[in-house]
Amino acid sequence: MRNLIFAVLLACCSTGAVAGNAPDIQAVFNFKQLAALSKGLERVLASRRATVALIGRVSLPPEILPPGVQFSHAGFAVYSTIRTSDGRLVPGYAVYNLYQKDLHTGISYLAQDYPIDYLASAQVLKAGVIIPNEKLQRALTRTIFSDAYTKLHNTRYSAISNPFNSQFQNCTEFVLDVVFASIYGTDDTRRIKTNIAAYFEPQPIRVDALKLALASMLMPDVTTEDHAGPIATTTFTSIARFLLQYGMADEVFSFTVDPTTLYGETVELEL
Repeated sequence: MRNLIFAVLLACCSTGAVAGNAPDIQAVFNFKQLAALSKGLERVLASRRATVALIGRVSLPPEILPPGVQFSHAGFAVYSTIRTSDGRLVPGYAVYNLYQKDLHTGISYLAQDYPIDYLASAQVLKAGVIIPNEKLQRALTRTIFSDAYTKLHNTRYSAISNPFNSQFQNCTEFVLDVVFASIYGTDDTRRIKTNIAAYFEPQPIRVDALKLALASMLMPDVTTEDHAGPIATTTFTSIARFLLQYGMADEVFSFTVDPTTLYGETVELEL
């Protein structure tokens, strides 16, 4: 409950846990509904022959998300050989992403799980999908399965981290860093951040200074130390806009499932 209260507090000052997970917020859907979302998403990705896709989830109640923020978490769905619980090796999608440790520690770690696990905390039966073009998919695969992937991880977590510097990082900024590392074929953080500042437009976040100051005192995962001016951070849709603008995304959409009929469909993503 404590984490939910703080998430609401942050949402009231329009920062919301913009990027990352909120461990105390429980899933609102049953296994059948979540399976319909995760398995449907996998089928959609497979039908597009996607080897790598960027996927977003809504793991906070949408009513507490700041204006302009549709998804609260992002990661990579990667098609590869995966090991099942009974030890079999089968082709399928695994999700590579960054999580914050429990209790708003301000510390993050890298995780690899599966779509059903990744979407288990969904508050809406919806997943955002960005399918990069083939060239970028190949480059992302090389980066994700290289030492560069872990080198790009900064354990110092902030929900509203500034993507133009490396002082802090959240899940969507990590995704952005991996995307730029793949585009430029480098793990040089300084070069990556220079190019992000030159070409990427982050999502502005309206902030009430008093409430943000209170949140910063109570929670180590909320800070403006890395911002010199107006608060702006990385979001799933801001990454989508960047990739579309520079012709590096083949498709951008959301996959939604009706909780009653379990019917799934793709819907154009509003950017």
